[in-house]
Amino acid sequence: MDRFEQGPGSKDIDSRAQNFSESLLYLQRWCDEIRTEPLLAHIQLDIPDISGGQQEISEEPKPIEKSNSEMEVLLITMLRLQYHHVIMGLHRVFIQFPSYPLTPKTNPKADAHAATALNHAITIIEISHRKLTTHEVLNGLREIYQYIWNAVITIIGFMLAYPYCHRCSRAKRFLNFALEIFDSADSENSLAIRAASLTRHLCGKVDTLVQTLNIGQPSGPVVQSQAQQNNLPLSSWPSTQNEEIIFGGLEGDSLWSWADLVNMDSWPTYCDEVNEAFMDPVNLSI
Repeated sequence: MDRFEQGPGSKDIDSRAQNFSESLLYLQRWCDEIRTEPLLAHIQLDIPDISGGQQEISEEPKPIEKSNSEMEVLLITMLRLQYHHVIMGLHRVFIQFPSYPLTPKTNPKADAHAATALNHAITIIEISHRKLTTHEVLNGLREIYQYIWNAVITIIGFMLAYPYCHRCSRAKRFLNFALEIFDSADSENSLAIRAASLTRHLCGKVDTLVQTLNIGQPSGPVVQSQAQQNNLPLSSWPSTQNEEIIFGGLEGDSLWSWADLVNMDSWPTYCDEVNEAFMDPVNLSI
C-alpha cells in the first residue's frame, strides 16, 4: 500500500464512521422492541457475515411464516425488506470509490460499514428470492423490485470500489439471483424489465473495468490470503456495547489488501471510468 497516497479526508472518514457506529445502538434497541409484538416475536432482522464462501440462497433455520396467513407473511416480509433497505442506505455512504492519485487506505470503521452495506444488500436479494418463490401474495409488488434494484446498485458500487476484495465473488453470484427475480416478473412489469436490462449492463461494465486493472505480479508487498484478512486486528477505536451485533465481526476485515497488485499504468483510467459509471443518476433509475 506504500505506492498509494492517503487523502486528507481519511481521518475524517473514520471519525464520521465512529460517530455513526455509536448511533447504531438505537437501531438495535428498536429491533429488540418490535420483537415484543406477538406477531413479530421471531422476526429475523440479524444478518450473518457474508464473506465469500456461500454461493446459494440459504434456507431459514425456522420458517416462522409457515403457519402465518398470507397477509401476515406480506407484513413480516415487507418489514424485513424495509429494515434491510434502510440500514443498507445508511452504511452505503462509506463505500469509497477510488480517485487518482489518491486511494483510500484501510479505515477500519469505514470499511466495516461498507461491508455491512454489502451484507444487507445481499440479504435483501436473498429474502426476496426465497419469498417470491414460495408466496404468491408478494408477486408484482413494486416496492420489492425497487428494494432489489437498490441492493443491486449497492453491490455494483462495492464491486467497483473494491474489485478484488474476497467478498466480491459471492456478491456477484447474488446479482444473478436478482436477475432471476427481474426476469420472472410479469411481462407488463416495466420496472422489473428495466431493472433487468440495467443490471446486465452494469455487470458487463464491471467485468470490463476490472479487466483494465490487469492484476499481475505484485510490485509491492504480497496480497494477504483470505485467512490472514479474517484475522486482522480489530480497530483501535474504543469498543461500544453490542458492536459485534452491529458489524457481525466485520471490523478489521481488509477491503484493500489487494491494492499492491494493481497495474499503476491502468489505475487512472479505472478511477475515471468508475466515477463516470455513476455520474448520471437518471440513467440508473427504474
